[in-house]
Amino acid sequence: MDNLLFVDSREQVEWISRSGNSFDSYKIVAISAGALQALEELDISHISVSQYTDMKLIARCSKDLQVELVDLLEDLEDYFFDNYLKSKDDCKGFLLGHIYWLSHALTMLAARTHLLQESLKYFRPSKITLLSRNNDTSYQLYTSQPWYSSLPMGNITNELSSKYCVYVDLKSVEVSSHVQIDAFHIKLGQAVKMIKVIIKSLINRWLHKDNVQQRSGSMSSANLCLVGGVNKEWMKILCSFDDVRVNIFNWNNNISLDYFQGQGWSTVYDTKLSTMNGWVSANIGLDEYCPDYDEIKELSELYDKWVLRYKDTRVIDMNGINLLGDMLEIIRPLATYGVSVCRYVDKSIDRLFESYVPDIACFQGVIHMADKRMILACKERGIPTIGIQHGGSVGTHVNNRIEMNDWGFCDYYFSYGDGIRLQANPVVPQVSKLISIGSPSLEEDRDKFVREFERDNLDDEISILWISDKAYSNTIGHESRGEDNSRYELQKECLTIVGVSKNVKLIFRPFRTTEEDLGTVRWITLAGFDNIHVDSTSVLNKLLGECDLVITDNTASTVWNEVIAYDIPLILYCDPEQTPMIKEFTNVLQIACEWCKNQQDLINVMETLVQDPYRYTNELKKKNTITYLEKYVLHNNSQDSTELAVNFLNELIANND
Repeated sequence: MDNLLFVDSREQVEWISRSGNSFDSYKIVAISAGALQALEELDISHISVSQYTDMKLIARCSKDLQVELVDLLEDLEDYFFDNYLKSKDDCKGFLLGHIYWLSHALTMLAARTHLLQESLKYFRPSKITLLSRNNDTSYQLYTSQPWYSSLPMGNITNELSSKYCVYVDLKSVEVSSHVQIDAFHIKLGQAVKMIKVIIKSLINRWLHKDNVQQRSGSMSSANLCLVGGVNKEWMKILCSFDDVRVNIFNWNNNISLDYFQGQGWSTVYDTKLSTMNGWVSANIGLDEYCPDYDEIKELSELYDKWVLRYKDTRVIDMNGINLLGDMLEIIRPLATYGVSVCRYVDKSIDRLFESYVPDIACFQGVIHMADKRMILACKERGIPTIGIQHGGSVGTHVNNRIEMNDWGFCDYYFSYGDGIRLQANPVVPQVSKLISIGSPSLEEDRDKFVREFERDNLDDEISILWISDKAYSNTIGHESRGEDNSRYELQKECLTIVGVSKNVKLIFRPFRTTEEDLGTVRWITLAGFDNIHVDSTSVLNKLLGECDLVITDNTASTVWNEVIAYDIPLILYCDPEQTPMIKEFTNVLQIACEWCKNQQDLINVMETLVQDPYRYTNELKKKNTITYLEKYVLHNNSQDSTELAVNFLNELIANND
């Protein structure tokens, strides 16, 4: 019987390498692409989880897991109301409002549990070793997400140990100084990104102010509240007329919760309103959140009583493994702090409406409990609420979380096209009325792209842009995203085909913050192909303007939409068993691009491409993209997206008056 050692980061692999021969008797299992690439580079004997499993089970059971989570949260809320809260109107939904963040946590637990379980079934070891940090007393799943940097898995590993009669050993790996520096750089990068967003918003506002298009439906004097911040779609719409007052009620990290700040569930609103120009327009006169520790202690005791009652009768089943115990640890701070956070959010909303009552509340995204409370307050005051699509996958991918966010709460929702529809059997009941307008920002970018980046005829060399999917060490997103190691190995094989070919050059575009987890970037550097280069810093539109063909394995359709809208031939790898999509959408998708539905399909296409890149690219240019663009991206090309949005907002205000 094998002794298994699981590694999920380069840091852990380097620690093993420094340990000499200490692990010669172990079979080392790579459960992330970053770890797999490091093992290959350091020539350490290993096996990849991709050799015996994938993530398709997570895609199939995702909805069932979310339904079980909703049942749990509703039961806990009812218990708190019956035993502590005076009225169900007080903080109603304070737990269910966190469904978005908790569903991500549950999927992460399910994904890692699945990989461990399949490894135990495949090898039947007598002992497994899991690596931890900082002398953890039980196994923690560490992630690159600032809102869930680690998740407890002690109960899950105990259950796996019992079910498969395996001894679980936990070894601590000290975090090296360079890892701590990397963590600092991540936080610094996030801060820089936020500053860039603010600067870009100010520049866009200034540019639009000097070039406002005169529209027949220009909005007359009105008040709009933009909740959560501004995205590109709202920016384009709201900057297209001047005779409107827009105040932004931004999200804010809850700095009073030292450990929990930055985690999505603890998000509150700013104590100030700001304008589209970024200036402070009003102070709502509220101090920062201060925890009520007496209440938190009382709720903690109440939570313990509920746990004793609940865990003996219920499970969250993941292929025979109960995820409930560790989920209860994750939920604890939301339950004990959540009531006072909810009341603070309600107070900030009340203060807002005391001085400022908007005609419409426009939402960047309804992902926080605070956003759900804002919508409830708007309904009580008769203020219409509207969300907006600002990326792909919405209404086309089965496991997209839009149904538990905007669609489950907003009165209206601006979508890209009439092919985007509410789904059957949603986790949360749907209330939104979808309004098809297209994508205002992509419509504008498309016009600029055609003018500024008009491509010449194909020359002596075909230029390919490969836009990679994100990689998070097999943690987040695997209800739709494929297993990371498998993606890494597929990229290597396809890039090697290009690397040894003539008349083809390729730019590999990774998602900047996940380069190390991706594995492929470091592999490309070491492989040394003259015709393959990595570019994670250039503006994407610049790279798109310089290429003849795009290849992507990105499972979210945001990239697909942009490439097809810019009329660039697209080769797409997306396994529909791993990324379930609506049938009507898939029928249109396969007409609009070269869709490879399994790995061998993509390999075959790559081999065909390099044999005659000119002919293949020219054939792809003949793909009919009209239906795809009208149904899922730009709505109706004869109508201006921004004008459609402005006219609807005008009509909504008039009817509400």
